[in-house]
Amino acid sequence: MAALLTRWQQGGGASAIPAQQTAVVTTRTKTGKWSSSADKWDVIGEPARAMHGGQLGLFTVNLQTGRLWQYTGEPNVWAAIGDSGAAVATDSRALYRLAADGKPVWRWSPAGDWSRIGGPAAAIATNG
Repeated sequence: MAALLTRWQQGGGASAIPAQQTAVVTTRTKTGKWSSSADKWDVIGEPARAMHGGQLGLFTVNLQTGRLWQYTGEPNVWAAIGDSGAAVATDSRALYRLAADGKPVWRWSPAGDWSRIGGPAAAIATNG
């Protein structure tokens, strides 16, 4: 991560993160978290195909399997929560997934339950 941090600082990335904020990046070999309050990078997991984050937490799509994972807050400890499908979006209350066939739209709540909320759809997005 040191090389990555150097590139970010040169580009204005990590040094521009306000105090007490966190940035997460994924590379070909790992996922890392920058904490400006600790002034360092920590490896927190495997590489990801995609990442989704916000108030609800951090979620990744596994590079090989396409499964969705939720970061538990402990380095290298993730909870599997389902398949990523065709698209994923998150807001402050839930994670949303468009099924791979584009038909149902699913909502995941922090309680760990998936519920069908609609479909079919071509894309999904959240606002807030």
